[in-house]
Amino acid sequence: PGRATTPPRDWLAPVRAWLFGGNTIVKLGVAILFMGLAFLAKFASEHVQVPIELRLTAIGAAAVGLLGFGWRLRRRRAGYAQVLQGAAVAALFLTLFVAFRTYQVIPPFAAFALMVGVAALAAALAVLQDARSLAVIGALGGFATPLLVSTGSGNHVALFAYYLALDLGIAGVAWFKHWRALNLIGFAATFGVGALWGVMDYRAERYATSQAFLVAFFLLFVAIGLLPARRAVVPGEGGPGRDSGADRGAAWVNGSLLFGLPTITFALQLGMVRHMPFGSALSALALAAFYVALAVWLRRRAGMGLVFEASLAIAVVFLTLVVPFALDARSTAGAWALEGAGLVWLGFRQSRRLARGFGYALLALAGPTLVWAMERHGVPTEV
Repeated sequence: PGRATTPPRDWLAPVRAWLFGGNTIVKLGVAILFMGLAFLAKFASEHVQVPIELRLTAIGAAAVGLLGFGWRLRRRRAGYAQVLQGAAVAALFLTLFVAFRTYQVIPPFAAFALMVGVAALAAALAVLQDARSLAVIGALGGFATPLLVSTGSGNHVALFAYYLALDLGIAGVAWFKHWRALNLIGFAATFGVGALWGVMDYRAERYATSQAFLVAFFLLFVAIGLLPARRAVVPGEGGPGRDSGADRGAAWVNGSLLFGLPTITFALQLGMVRHMPFGSALSALALAAFYVALAVWLRRRAGMGLVFEASLAIAVVFLTLVVPFALDARSTAGAWALEGAGLVWLGFRQSRRLARGFGYALLALAGPTLVWAMERHGVPTEV
């Protein structure tokens, strides 16, 4: 009696505050303006007899004008100016993407360089003005562009090169600002569209380029997830892996990126290697090795205790998955029993409940797996 109760946390409050806070009418008007520009580009390509270069130049000029107008208003009406600049950045991405992918009027290297330039400009404007709205609106418009102007050409290299440029801009912002919403927009849009494309349009002959983009996006978002630690952690305090700065640094950890990234990456990887001998086992082994290396790198860095332990846990999970992908059911049961016993011992040795719990879970799985294997294949008669 008398104990204070903590009210349940409203996880959607920041989203509602951003959507409905400030000048909602301006945000809605900018969204309508951007979609109008996108559909105008498609309509003009089908019904207007004007050289495509002139049409794209006109849209790009309008975006630059809107950007300049927003910049001039930044001191008098900051919120309104940031929304306008975000819409202008999204319109610039729209123009470059259409010029590159739909009409091929810009060479691939030049288009990618220009998109990286626009991403760098957007990042610089957002950081200089401390303008999360600008960054979020620019990112939403940029990621929505391929969906609004899609022609069904299936040029996945152009699509993912464009998304890579957007994500590099998000990484640039993450170097200076910890805006979780922006990081999650990039993560969800990149891997959501990637998964949708994989289900609908992936073919074996596209393996090399698809694998290269998947690795690039994975490494980039690992870096984006760790960059906020530059500001949240006080260096030089505490010991290896577990220190006094860990509690202060825990606030910057984004669980959706930390655990969602390896999960969706491995799922996409399985889709690409499912027909290769031992492809799934080697993929799980590669991810386990990466997270072991990451944990070793994090071990002696102050304030990284939480991510250090999470990386070790992820590595153990992927090492555990290697076994059923590489061995038969009887060997899997034996390997899981051995690994479970080792984790239980390590958990008692280091007073880690998570390690003990995972070890007990593996021991609990090993028994039914062995029984199922014996019922299916019989008891082995040879030693």
